[in-house]
Amino acid sequence: MEHPDYGSGKIVAQEGTGQDEKITVQFSSGAPRKFLVRFVESYIAS
Repeated sequence: MEHPDYGSGKIVAQEGTGQDEKITVQFSSGAPRKFLVRFVESYIAS
């Protein structure tokens, strides 16, 4: 995953489904961050 503010990261956890699906991403520059998938799915490489 490549986020415009946090840089390159790896998805390390997933929880929930549908509109409430969340992922935890560990970025190389720091602490892990949680995101709702619906807001960051354009940054996730298929």
